[in-house]
Amino acid sequence: MKEYTPFIKAKAVWAAGKAREVNATCVFSARVPLLQSGMLRVTASCLYRAFFNGKLIAYGPARAAHGFFRVDEIPLPCNKADNTLVIEVAGYNCNSFYTLNQPSFLCAEITDGNSVIAYTDAPCVGFLCSLSNERLQKVPRFSYQRAFTESYVFRAPHADFGEFCGEPTETERSESGVCLARNVSYPTYEYQKFTGCAYGKVTLREPQEKFPRERYLVNDNLVIFPEGEWETDACDTAYNFVYRNECAGETGALHAGEYAVFSCSQSLTGFLETKLYADEDSLVYILFDEVDFRRENDADGGIGVCFWRNDSLNLITYAIKKGEFAHVSFEAYTAKYIKVVVLEGKIRNLQTGVRRYENPDAGRFFFHCEDEKLNAVTEAARQTFAQNAVDILTDCPSRERAGWLCDSYFSGQAEKLLTGENRVERNFLENYCYQSQNFAFGQEVLAMCYPAEFADGEFIPNWMLFWLLELESYFERTGDTELIEKAAPRARKILSYFQRFENEYGLLENLESWVFVEWSKANDAEFIKGVNFPSNMLYAKALECFGKLYKSEDILAKAERLKEEIRKRSYNGKLFEDNLVRENGELKRFNHTSETCQYYAFYFGIADEVRYPELYRFVFGCLGPHRDSKTEYADVFVSNAFIGNLLRLDYLLRKGRGRQFLDESKEYYYKMANCTGTLWEHNEVQHSLNHGFASYVANMIVRCITGFYGIDECKKQVFLANVSVPMACKVKIPAVGGCVEIVGSGAERTVHVPAGYTVVREETALPPFDTKSAFQTEPLALAGNE
Repeated sequence: MKEYTPFIKAKAVWAAGKAREVNATCVFSARVPLLQSGMLRVTASCLYRAFFNGKLIAYGPARAAHGFFRVDEIPLPCNKADNTLVIEVAGYNCNSFYTLNQPSFLCAEITDGNSVIAYTDAPCVGFLCSLSNERLQKVPRFSYQRAFTESYVFRAPHADFGEFCGEPTETERSESGVCLARNVSYPTYEYQKFTGCAYGKVTLREPQEKFPRERYLVNDNLVIFPEGEWETDACDTAYNFVYRNECAGETGALHAGEYAVFSCSQSLTGFLETKLYADEDSLVYILFDEVDFRRENDADGGIGVCFWRNDSLNLITYAIKKGEFAHVSFEAYTAKYIKVVVLEGKIRNLQTGVRRYENPDAGRFFFHCEDEKLNAVTEAARQTFAQNAVDILTDCPSRERAGWLCDSYFSGQAEKLLTGENRVERNFLENYCYQSQNFAFGQEVLAMCYPAEFADGEFIPNWMLFWLLELESYFERTGDTELIEKAAPRARKILSYFQRFENEYGLLENLESWVFVEWSKANDAEFIKGVNFPSNMLYAKALECFGKLYKSEDILAKAERLKEEIRKRSYNGKLFEDNLVRENGELKRFNHTSETCQYYAFYFGIADEVRYPELYRFVFGCLGPHRDSKTEYADVFVSNAFIGNLLRLDYLLRKGRGRQFLDESKEYYYKMANCTGTLWEHNEVQHSLNHGFASYVANMIVRCITGFYGIDECKKQVFLANVSVPMACKVKIPAVGGCVEIVGSGAERTVHVPAGYTVVREETALPPFDTKSAFQTEPLALAGNE
């Protein structure tokens, strides 16, 4: 590990005696003089945000494994003699999939060249520390996967972002860990104002009901506050709102019992910003969601903003004093609609919107073609990636913000296309290399998402296999030998783990914990128990990827034997069955057949059109988005967006069925792009409507209409295959050395590459997992390979 010591004097500190307190917020402030080259270096646990002269300049840190902390280095634009820096830090000390349960701290210093102007210590020098008296501490959780909701009580007018408030308190040194570089770009925090679109009246229904006590509100293993200790009943109150839409009304001025809805053309992720003037002390609720989702209480309420639709509590409450008010949420949320409800008081000059928190590098990619639906889908893929790739690759930016495996396998490939590099994916993979050894499920098991805490010890064995696939894919895209060597011990432990589940035929049987194939019938208990063939198909591909990556002929041979065994025992003459179950010592079929199992078979190299021509014609001719799954082949249970549909589309493109690919891509994804401007976790409106894996659709569309396959930055080569579906288009693809520009006009295309790059043309697109990939680097020799 490379030594990284960014701090000159700063130490990790927290309010004395509070480092293990649940959901505590500390505010650190400093007066900063005019500096020639001012710099803020900062890291924290769990999260911090920094305001300089009232402007949000930083939010972080980028996440790392247990005991590791990435350091941000932020230039300070000190262009006047007296400046104010305010750093607000949330120490959650609870279990979540987003932040780690580690002692709270801030480590920060301000420098001017080599001179240290202010730094944290016990006592701090140049910083004042205070415990926040505005954000309520004992509140419900936001979701099972994230920490706590935000409710505020302001005891004075709050007209400036990043105000320092509260009495100074003593600090003491806190536990920290190993510093790492951030490695990824900083967001720009661009503000997007939402537009008022609806106004109405709100009352409370009678009799009132409690909001359902979902698992994240009652599971003590998460480290929560018991309901009896809550300082607010906001979720219960909002659950009983009854809305009546009014044709006339001013969305910028609201009295008690009134609401306004504000909207954006697409769903965005960031910090919800609220500005208003309170004519009197007021109680304001902010509710938000990604979609217009009606419920019974919205029957006459216009646009439906269901704050619990995504298994989360999408609400913020403000008790504010008379006067100017401005605030930006501490946590990042995802919204297309924001509903502002005034329960008490009177407000005017209301404005709201989102200060965007996303990967800025995705803005380097440009795509436009003659098909407007493809334009919409590709832009939705870009937006989905940008919102799911700030510091690590995440599944969704709303309910979880968690670094999930499998999702990352696809979004990592999207990162290369959309940004020209894989810096975010590298952070993600590196975190797994450093994963804590202290999890209850043992050292051989990779967490299903990370960095994260697991109150119940659950994991997904399949996702460990996807990690091996991703390592091989990442290496082919980057040639990053250093990370692959760092990952080798983990990779070998994964193979060791799965060996214990191999039966007499070499097939995995009775995998433990949460066996996950996809969100469909293929994941029902009856389908995944015993010998689950989609899991075994994935295992065979993972063995193959390990063997290629670490040059193990024995493992490659094992992968081929496993493929043959799957063909022998899963295929029933018509379809690949999902599983076998052992009865009286014998493995038996139960005619469980899913669409997804067929896609696993083709995608992972078990099946192809030569071995199974009739199956190939049936799967890619009769199944898919155009069939009525209730009346056509109802015994072949339909796939979902995550991940069966994506496997289908990628395989269609591999086989040169470009027009079918484009048609089905629009059928699956255009309704999503048109509705939220992002791509979803499921086929329909359900749970997350912004899921990182789906950003890979952009890769496939670009490949289909331009023939672009990838860039080998080591050799400065741009790979192009034949165009599958010629059409007029203009595409700009980022590269480290500039930009690859492809202009299509019917069957013709013009390619411009950066200086020093060359174009390599292939007759056909190189399929994933090709053992003679154009991106293959020199053999990797690692000590102790299998």
